[in-house]
Amino acid sequence: MLKMNGMPFDYRDEWDHRAVYHMTNRIHDGEVWLAYRDEQGRLYFTSKNEIPSGCELLGEIECVTLEDGRYEFDIKPVQERDAVELALRARRAEAHKAYRQELYKRYSFADRLRDLSTPNKRS
Repeated sequence: MLKMNGMPFDYRDEWDHRAVYHMTNRIHDGEVWLAYRDEQGRLYFTSKNEIPSGCELLGEIECVTLEDGRYEFDIKPVQERDAVELALRARRAEAHKAYRQELYKRYSFADRLRDLSTPNKRS
């Protein structure tokens, strides 16, 4: 679930829903992702430090793991970080990327196709 300043995010807009899906499938532990809104009100996320043309910076994404294992994302004000914290975050991101690579290697192509063709059961 995505929240903006603690308030639940409205997923009815298809563009915003896809933007959140794209970000949540690409974010790695330790990375800082920024949230933007363009002039048409569409939401964008990026891990780069440049503001897309015509966009307003909303803040950075904070990821919290809930007790039941789900993730919650909140858009918070951008923070300044010192070199030590940036180095720690970079190590966490690299470790998470290596972990995902290992999972991908163990996840066979046949299993991926089967999972993609199976409807997602939501509670």
